[in-house]
Amino acid sequence: MNRLNQVLVLSAGWLALVSGFHGYGQAPKINEPATPTVTSPASDDDRLRANVDTLVQQFQRGDAEPRMAMALARQIEARADLENFPLRGGTGGPTPSTNRAEPVKRLLTPKRYSEVEAACVSLLRSPREEARVLSIHVMAITLGSEAAKPHLAAILHQGATEVGDDSPGKASPLELFSSAEGLAFLGDPRGQDILKSVLAAGDAPPALQQRAIKAMKRLGRVAALEDAPQLLLSDDAYTAYAAFDSIPWPTTNRVALAAAISQVQKARAVHETNKRLSMHQLLLVQHLSSHLKAASRSGLLSGEQILAIRESAKDLAGSPELLVQERAASLLADFAGEENAELLARLLRSPSPNVRSRAALGLAKCSPEQVRPHFDVLAGMLDDEEQSCRNFALYALRTAFGEKAGTVVSSQEFTALKERILRKIKP
Repeated sequence: MNRLNQVLVLSAGWLALVSGFHGYGQAPKINEPATPTVTSPASDDDRLRANVDTLVQQFQRGDAEPRMAMALARQIEARADLENFPLRGGTGGPTPSTNRAEPVKRLLTPKRYSEVEAACVSLLRSPREEARVLSIHVMAITLGSEAAKPHLAAILHQGATEVGDDSPGKASPLELFSSAEGLAFLGDPRGQDILKSVLAAGDAPPALQQRAIKAMKRLGRVAALEDAPQLLLSDDAYTAYAAFDSIPWPTTNRVALAAAISQVQKARAVHETNKRLSMHQLLLVQHLSSHLKAASRSGLLSGEQILAIRESAKDLAGSPELLVQERAASLLADFAGEENAELLARLLRSPSPNVRSRAALGLAKCSPEQVRPHFDVLAGMLDDEEQSCRNFALYALRTAFGEKAGTVVSSQEFTALKERILRKIKP
């Protein structure tokens, strides 16, 4: 596979891979109603099945529009994943052992599932590369079809034996990558060398690396630790997010924790220059916070690391952007020091309840002398519309008075504790 990997890394196929179906998810639905209607889950299912029937016909004629087809595929995948994990929190999608086949069969009906499967096999013979790549994705990733394995393995074998042959009908780099990705989603490791080549390539587009990370995760490999730890330090925020998301939470890996701190510092530097963070950067900071807070509570961070996090969180918390403030306040709530008391006090007046509540939680870490000048603001928060603000304000006040306190109390307990704390503040 070495020669094949070199071709994948160096060839113009990278461009094709990026401009391929990765971004199709924003396309309109196939059968968009003329006027908006209020639909029930049953009517949504019927509409989706009707769209699938239309897609099968298009596959059979060979005139499917890939972007709209991929939009429909994404809908099916989302529905299947929701059924697999109806109450699942966090991020990361299905676990390696999860296959979409059964929930998709229930959603589409077994007969319709088989029709899509057969149409995809037929489409693999299309003269259009984008159609062949679409069929690979739908068969392996959307349907989770075991029947896809021999077809995808054959494409990989063809690529391994015919590298450099660009004659019509030969497997393209795009098909090779898509086949390796599809096999990984089916739990088959035969294409992992191709995925690893993408992860290791310094010039690989971020979109490809994100897909390769997710595919390797389906094989049970933590690519960010086992294959490409450099991606934890990626300058592309979403690639770094994908890398960290592949790591089981909470992580105790010191390389990952050091990289998380580095990424928080990088976000601080970006914000200092641009006065804002992108949505991907915000998402990354939020995700890193959960790892770092868990590590701090487990005593895995050094004093120097805690100080570095605190400094970055402090600077980000001073942002005029509320979304940045919210992520920073969440970090500062765990890493605040005495020197942050005045900043936290200012944040108590933020229009964002997420910022106010975390600022109160951060103040609870400060000494009573630092908290006492802000008793009136905290007392006012006891009547805040948001329960988290009320609870954390009460927690900060009780802690300042030396009481052993928890952050969550029942409504009845809250009322009694509130009255007692207010009497202490204003005897």
